[in-house]
Amino acid sequence: MNNSKEYTLNFKIPKGLSETITIGNVESTDYNNEAKIFDNKVGNNHILDFVIPRGEKGDKGDKGNDGTSVTILGSYPSLAELKQDKQTGKSGDSYLVSDDLYVWSDNDADWKNVGTIKGPQGDRGPQGEQGIEGPRGLQGPKGDKGEKGATGPTGANGLSSITTGLFTTTHNKFPSGVEVQPDYPIPLESKSFDLDNSFYINTENNTITILHPGIYSVIFIVMAKSTQNNNPISIAFRNIGAKNIYAGCTINGTNINPSVLMGMGIINVAIPDWFELVNTSKSSITIASPSIDNLGTDSSLKNPLVSIIIQKIK
Repeated sequence: MNNSKEYTLNFKIPKGLSETITIGNVESTDYNNEAKIFDNKVGNNHILDFVIPRGEKGDKGDKGNDGTSVTILGSYPSLAELKQDKQTGKSGDSYLVSDDLYVWSDNDADWKNVGTIKGPQGDRGPQGEQGIEGPRGLQGPKGDKGEKGATGPTGANGLSSITTGLFTTTHNKFPSGVEVQPDYPIPLESKSFDLDNSFYINTENNTITILHPGIYSVIFIVMAKSTQNNNPISIAFRNIGAKNIYAGCTINGTNINPSVLMGMGIINVAIPDWFELVNTSKSSITIASPSIDNLGTDSSLKNPLVSIIIQKIK
């Protein structure tokens, strides 16, 4: 008799927890220490720290070949000029272009920039000799008129005086005379008698500035001779670089003895303005004086080469 029965069994089996591995710290130690691994388990996560020995120091390598020496053969203003003059070179040839060093490369068949060559700043050298005087530049445009300034405080009562300026160049300044080229100013040495500071003299540019508005008379006396025999000598007082003149004088000069030139004129000055006494001859002249050996005075004005008197008349 068969008493077997069939049964259906349903089972539910829970899943197990998975394990994870994370790499933590990795440190190196001496080559003769053992390698170590530390498992820092947190729950199902294994955090592994490693201690790894370094490798032993290797043997010393063979000595390398000597490098190619470089010889600086000269310098050029630009790379183009270097390549034009030196189309080829040999190994070790080099030239300076500004502060850069260019070396010939056999592999590239070209000049290669290997960097800047610049030493420390050297000591300051001695001052060079003064160069020759360059040509005179053109007069610049006249500036805009400035705004009228505030009225100044009333000054103390003083002695009344006539606004006068005396401008001179003495024999002591140029004992052998001085040559002046055409359209160049006559040298000026000093100013005097300017009691109210109405004038300014620039002895470098040889110009005179009249600082206050008004009407002025101008008288000049110059001793000069021609650098070429019988050439006319012409001198004029004018604004800087202008064609129009305010006072002038022209004579038939000689190249032997100096002649006296005198001119006079009137100037109307509205704002501060600049003037010059200039050689308007077509050739150079020499500002000079006759011999002063027999003069019985040692005054600096014993025989002035140039005298200019400017006086305000209104």
